[in-house]
Amino acid sequence: MTPADTPAPQPARVLAESMGYVLADDVAALAGVKLGTLATWARHGEGPPFVMFGRRRLYTREGLRRYLASID
Repeated sequence: MTPADTPAPQPARVLAESMGYVLADDVAALAGVKLGTLATWARHGEGPPFVMFGRRRLYTREGLRRYLASID
């Protein structure tokens, strides 16, 4: 498991959510996939759009909505 795949401590989650971002572990749970699958998608340019902040992938709520709408 890489640092980007490590579940975030609660303070990081609260801060990310307050800024409109969703953490990778929450996206993986929403999609019903493992963090490693989400990381593989990211490496291959697949899955929802994200930004890197340090070693963490952050997903915007709007980006997730657009991605979900595109796969309908």
